[in-house]
Amino acid sequence: MKQVFSSKNRISHMPDPIRSHIVSFLPMKEAMRSSILSRQWRYVCSSLSNLKFDQVDFEKTKKCKRGDFRDFVDETLLSHNGSDIKRFSLTVKLGDTFISSRHLNSWISFAVNHNVQDFKFSFDTWRFKKLPQCLFTSTTLTKLSLYEVELNLPTIVKFPVLKSLLFDDVAFRGENLVNKLLSSSSCPVLEKLVIWYCCCTGINTISISLPTLKYLTLFDTHELTINLVYTVLRELIYICCRPPNITYENLLSVVSAKLHFSVNIGMCATPVNTFFRSASKILVWLRNVEKLFLMSGIIEFLSMDQEFLAGVPSSCCSLKHLHVDMFASEKHAQVMILLSRSYPNLQTLSILVENLYDKATISNIANVDECWKPTQLPPEDILNSLKTVDIENFKGSDGELYLVRFLLENAKILEKMNICCSDGKLETVRCQMCITEILPKFTKVSPHVTISISDILANRVWQYVLYVNGQKKSSSHIYISANK
Repeated sequence: MKQVFSSKNRISHMPDPIRSHIVSFLPMKEAMRSSILSRQWRYVCSSLSNLKFDQVDFEKTKKCKRGDFRDFVDETLLSHNGSDIKRFSLTVKLGDTFISSRHLNSWISFAVNHNVQDFKFSFDTWRFKKLPQCLFTSTTLTKLSLYEVELNLPTIVKFPVLKSLLFDDVAFRGENLVNKLLSSSSCPVLEKLVIWYCCCTGINTISISLPTLKYLTLFDTHELTINLVYTVLRELIYICCRPPNITYENLLSVVSAKLHFSVNIGMCATPVNTFFRSASKILVWLRNVEKLFLMSGIIEFLSMDQEFLAGVPSSCCSLKHLHVDMFASEKHAQVMILLSRSYPNLQTLSILVENLYDKATISNIANVDECWKPTQLPPEDILNSLKTVDIENFKGSDGELYLVRFLLENAKILEKMNICCSDGKLETVRCQMCITEILPKFTKVSPHVTISISDILANRVWQYVLYVNGQKKSSSHIYISANK
């Protein structure tokens, strides 16, 4: 039996909500063009729930006259049928004199008046100085993202259902109003807060008091002091100059953390020991963390903390995955060894050795017995669960060798140790010595460990496999194509 195909344009006869949903995946300019296809498509864009206006993308499609983008936004909003808007994104570029504050306030107010849930506003390379007050009292916003604006907050700020708040390159004004914004009185259900590259004129301290907050990212907040109180965080990313002024009990709920300090000690009035001690205090209170990323600033702080170096590390049994950025120095290797004693259930350890050569000691070790050996510890105390170690940017310094030796002598069920030398260092005399004379002589307590050393250079990978499943292999190199 022959199948009969209808010549009818089926997509044009779909219900309007379905056609609007299909069109919503197109760029706004292309979506609006669909309205000229036929009578059925004339009003398909009038009920779009996702509106994205990006002036940079708009002017890439063809040569536009000045004012075209403004007119396009005006016409799109004018043709809207009044239905609710889920997402509204607006990006305006620098120097368009045809777009005034009146236009911007009108567009933002339109989104708020149509019950927008997800609002993103971005200025390209300059700061818009005053957002309309209605934005700060929206009863429907669940996600708010502001880029490159000057935040002059009104006296009344209330986001009753806001769950995600992002500030990127925002200039804050008024300490009391900022602290009010970041409190439960203004954002009673906020769960995620991101403050990225922001500055505060006349503000020295920001206090975050949000009992519902679960995910917090603070990145390069200049010289601000950050107070964290009354939070139950699950994830913390803190990459700032100063250590946070934190109620340490708030860290007990954190399961994932990434930390870095980059303060210039010489420029601070705070006692140096207080700064150094802050890193170890934070680690002590991260008792339930499962994933931890420590950048080199944290390791440097710990290496200067005499109490941490002399004391018995506290135990955190929950940590399973640890990533560390460190320098190729003995001090940092010592910190790493102390940290490994703190995490008895650690399963994966990833290390990036940063390029700070003045902190690395590289001697001419010809005899493995000359390599410093850490204090022997009871075998039941440490590294009972460690299975994988990855070391990137290995240089073969004494500090790195100390650490590798410690791991091999104490990781009882270690399965893989992958060491990657970057920038062609594998072919240097030092790394050749590590491969042929030093590493093969280290004691390995795990009977099934596979140790490989590789070097990515141009389009090739050079790999030396020293041990496979505990069995010693020839140290001659294996050539592997990087494309495989």
